[in-house]
Amino acid sequence: MSLTWYPSGQNVQFLDLVLKDGMIYVASEVQKWPGEPSAIMLNAQVAKHPDHPANDLGYYPNYESISSAQRRAYLEWLASGRRDAQPDQRALGYLFLYFYGIERRICVSGDRDPALLEELVALFKHYGPCHNSRSLRGYFLSLAHFGGRMINPQYYRGLWPRLIDLDEGKTGEEPMKLVLANLFELNEPLHWSIAYRLALGDPNSKRSSIVKKAQLEFWNLFQKRYENEYSTGILLKAAKQPAVFRYRPASSALLPQTSYGNAYAYEINVANVLGLHSQFQRVSEIWNSCVDDLSGYTRSISSKRQTDVAGLNSWMALPAELKSSRPSPMQPYWDWMTDNAPHEGDVMFVTVGSIAPWFGIAERIKINRSQANEIAYGIAGMGWTIAPHPAHIDQPYAWNQEVAIYRRESENPVEPQVPGLVRLLYLMMPIAASDGTVESEEIEAFHRLIDHEMTNEEDWKYLKAVEAVLMRDTNVAVNALASMTKHFTSRNRDSVFRLLVHIAAADGEVAPEELKILRKIARGLQLSPDAAELMLRDDIAFREVVVSDAKPTKRVGEAIPIKSQVTPVGLKLDMNRIAALTQETHEVVAMLSAVMVDDGSKGATESLRETVITVDANQNWLSGLEPRYRAALLRVVEFHDMTPASFDALAVENRLMPDDLFNSINAWADETLGDFLLERSDPIRIYRELLSSFLPN
Repeated sequence: MSLTWYPSGQNVQFLDLVLKDGMIYVASEVQKWPGEPSAIMLNAQVAKHPDHPANDLGYYPNYESISSAQRRAYLEWLASGRRDAQPDQRALGYLFLYFYGIERRICVSGDRDPALLEELVALFKHYGPCHNSRSLRGYFLSLAHFGGRMINPQYYRGLWPRLIDLDEGKTGEEPMKLVLANLFELNEPLHWSIAYRLALGDPNSKRSSIVKKAQLEFWNLFQKRYENEYSTGILLKAAKQPAVFRYRPASSALLPQTSYGNAYAYEINVANVLGLHSQFQRVSEIWNSCVDDLSGYTRSISSKRQTDVAGLNSWMALPAELKSSRPSPMQPYWDWMTDNAPHEGDVMFVTVGSIAPWFGIAERIKINRSQANEIAYGIAGMGWTIAPHPAHIDQPYAWNQEVAIYRRESENPVEPQVPGLVRLLYLMMPIAASDGTVESEEIEAFHRLIDHEMTNEEDWKYLKAVEAVLMRDTNVAVNALASMTKHFTSRNRDSVFRLLVHIAAADGEVAPEELKILRKIARGLQLSPDAAELMLRDDIAFREVVVSDAKPTKRVGEAIPIKSQVTPVGLKLDMNRIAALTQETHEVVAMLSAVMVDDGSKGATESLRETVITVDANQNWLSGLEPRYRAALLRVVEFHDMTPASFDALAVENRLMPDDLFNSINAWADETLGDFLLERSDPIRIYRELLSSFLPN
């Protein structure tokens, strides 16, 4: 075959044109089959005027078979430097006609001139964005991978990152063989960006619209989690058996050499890194964790719900790793609070009504438990603690109620007994404040009483913040008595009330004001209103306690001189009585904490249950979900949320593994409904609105 190759940097005079920078084949005579389709035939007719460059050349274009006007258009393109001002107006056939010559030069002639690869990359960068062609992307980049690997490992190491950037996440398994082998040969660890592409193609990685909906966030989160686990990257290993990379040519002249029965002409053996798949197991697990943890964020950015500060819900739904790199939309409020709010040390006091609008909550007398939880957990997500936490009390926040806010020092949850201590504090405070004031000695005595229950400074700080709020307005605790006492059972109400009587009698005297509060608590506990008097009279433990007479009413006249020494009333415990109450306090705190757990579980399931759904489990809308999951799904969507324990019990009831049920429902919902139905939290949130067309109102 009479072919002449003109290398890069060499101009070629042809007719009235100068074909710039070579890298073309020229043939002086007709070639035998299969020939070289890119070769410029010297004796082929060329028209004086070019065809429009957008006119297609057909499949497998060949210089010899295209029209004379198309030859003129091709030659003028070569003469102009192979770059159109309007790249979308150039038919892909011209690009492939030129590509065939580069392909032959690399694959058949073994030319290792880097200029060939640089031209491939430059052409793809110029024309690729204008043509949605998988063939253009696949052939140009695959040949660049193959040719770069054939030059040497060092050159290829500098080339493949550019190729991967150009492929926009579509790097196939064959080029990835070369990339991983190159890293292995150079003893270089796996970068997160390559791990990301491995996970993208791993069958164990979840396929989800979340990856596209929150692409930038997904990349950042994957990078952070991968680098957190592998700070220097995974050091790769290779299987003993080499991997075979096969390049499939685009040219009709080279394809016959890859046909059945022939030895494959364009293949190389490389280190088989993909052969040890176990080293990439954690990569797909990291990928799946990112899918799970960004589900709430993608749901938030797709939501029509508006808040007073745009983007707050979306920011709150971000995983912690991404929040740290983005300022909270509520930062102006935190700045104002720090500069202007009343404070004691680093604990600041603000009203619930100043916070609620930031969460899209309109002004009302009281906000409900769900809204209070949204505020508390949202604030926690921004690095602050609210005291008291709504999960630790049995009353909603009032709009004008003060709460304490301070910076979180740890992500650790409070110890299990802390909710019970908060409740005990709420019950104790009205007794201590019954005479109109709460003395510091009373608070200090309460601290000594519960000291054995506190295990760390962080919980102490939280409890003292609750104290500070109640001290600023003791009516909050008084008003909470009714709601707090109504949940007690006959098993624990007597023990709780007995401890409160002990507290009132701790200084050896029970004042009339204290008896009044104890009567109110007794009625709330469904005990006799005289239960405190009966206990003080009949229980041997109170034989030294005196019930004082009522204080005289104030009368008009001269002021009575203040005594030089005033003995404080109320909770003035001595150490002997504290020791006697220690065990009883421990038991009551445990009871109070248990009540909180029971109430919370009930509120997360039964109170939010919707009308039972009576639909056929074989309806078309469920057809994409495996039959074994359908009955459980129909039960799940009866609720707006469920506790993890309730969800697990439901799974077991249907003979399913909880994680399998959770993931299978979400995989089905993501594919069928366009988003995850379940959000893993405590309680588990169920986005029934995704099924609005199938569920009753």
